[in-house]
Amino acid sequence: MAELRLLTARQLRQVYRERVRSDFPPSERRPLASMEHLRAAGVYDTWGMYEGEELLAYAFLWRSEAYGVALLDYLAVCREGRGRGTGTLALSLLQARYGGCSLLVEAEAQEEGVPPEENALRARRLSFYERSGFRRLDYQTRIFGVQYAMLVWPEEDAAAAPGRPPGSVSEPAPEPAVPAGDPHSGRRALRRSRLFPPPDMYLTIPQERTDSDEYPGL
Repeated sequence: MAELRLLTARQLRQVYRERVRSDFPPSERRPLASMEHLRAAGVYDTWGMYEGEELLAYAFLWRSEAYGVALLDYLAVCREGRGRGTGTLALSLLQARYGGCSLLVEAEAQEEGVPPEENALRARRLSFYERSGFRRLDYQTRIFGVQYAMLVWPEEDAAAAPGRPPGSVSEPAPEPAVPAGDPHSGRRALRRSRLFPPPDMYLTIPQERTDSDEYPGL
């Protein structure tokens, strides 16, 4: 049975070297040093979804207790897990883990001037999140020259759950049924928002992206 496990520091370096660098273009990669810094500060969760010892997917999230929000920074399905609903399963496990706060996603929006095949791919990604219960917010953002649609889960602000501090990670809930044949491979960098995100929140989230992310010792 597949399960989420927090990556160790060594595993994070390995996933970054072997997966992130091939799954995301340089302009969409947060430097490894930035991830490690945020992780050490306790505001960045690095998850691997494993079946036994096989890594099927990974997800990195930035958390803010002040805003009661977890932002999905990266979600990707490994080659070994594609074509069998792995992306849907990974997202459902994340929803179970972060049930005590709002889970936020930025997904590339359809735009004029973008090739039709790219717009079709963006539409499928948005549908992937909407099928999993995410709702589009009524505004978009533009980051690094790319237009992003903003989505939130759940529909209502779960951060007010009694007895649980905002932004806390919940204990795993029973795993929901996962539709088979999900076409989404989850290979794009996703960035931030909140249920009703105040503008100043954007100033608190590091935005580094660089293609000079070589890390000694990898």
